[in-house]
Amino acid sequence: MKRILFVLFVISAANYMHAQDTTFVFKATNESDSLAKGIVYIEDERTDALLKELRTYEVQGDIVIMDGYKIQIYFSNDRKLAEEQRMKFIRLFPQLESFIEYDAPNYTVKVGSFRTMEEAEDFRRLITQDFPMSIIQKTKIKMPLDKGNRQ
Repeated sequence: MKRILFVLFVISAANYMHAQDTTFVFKATNESDSLAKGIVYIEDERTDALLKELRTYEVQGDIVIMDGYKIQIYFSNDRKLAEEQRMKFIRLFPQLESFIEYDAPNYTVKVGSFRTMEEAEDFRRLITQDFPMSIIQKTKIKMPLDKGNRQ
């Protein structure tokens, strides 16, 4: 009796199983060449759309805009104090970018462009003595495009 139920289960389950969707696109520059070499490239039409949706960066010329982190070192509604804090940072770390953002009525001083939270946290620890109120913020950052890994 168990065998009969098992066989019925397998037969009914086989009706609902599908290995692939049947919508495929053949992508090759020259179909006869790729078939002659034994290479057939078949890709689901939805692959490009999914990859575009999952991409977390955008290339604009020689710049890549990607998810990353900046450190906010100062927050105030006084522009002059914000400029003083930025100048203090520039004196201490002239090689790193810094800028003031205005979001009415407040000014924020943000510094650096870090790819990972760990990089940002390491730098935040370094500047904590001079900027004790610094916090890490996730944002879009601009990085130079690595020509060797251009995609």
